[in-house]
Amino acid sequence: MHGMPGFHPEVTWHEFGPEWTGVMARDDLGSITNNIRMWGVASVLSVITDATGVLYYLSGQAPLGREGTATFMSVGTLKGEGAEERIDDLLNLQVTLVGEDVPVLTTIEPGPSVLSSTDRDLVKFIRYARAYPRTRMADLEADVRHGRAA
Repeated sequence: MHGMPGFHPEVTWHEFGPEWTGVMARDDLGSITNNIRMWGVASVLSVITDATGVLYYLSGQAPLGREGTATFMSVGTLKGEGAEERIDDLLNLQVTLVGEDVPVLTTIEPGPSVLSSTDRDLVKFIRYARAYPRTRMADLEADVRHGRAA
């Protein structure tokens, strides 16, 4: 995936989701060390270190019902020479990676016949996501109408 064969970092789990760090390389990005930490099932903080410094990427997804899902992204780095170019490059990379993810994530049908031993963290995340607390908009609206904290 993402033109990074052999990228299989060790995934650890904290109270709110998975985290992993790995060295990644692509023609359009060179070699980077990327620490990725998820919160819940829809928020990601990525801290990327490369030869130019440290870059930060924060994203979140919001379900829009029948309209699909909206993805929000913020990227940042320390001020300095080349900072704006690095931010532009990182934002373009993240848009590219999300664009590569969407066709896979919207059509994936994991099951015993298509999973391999390297998918153990994917299976764990699917179980985690299925058990993640959920609510419906109607329930939230009812709580607000009745003066209960959402």
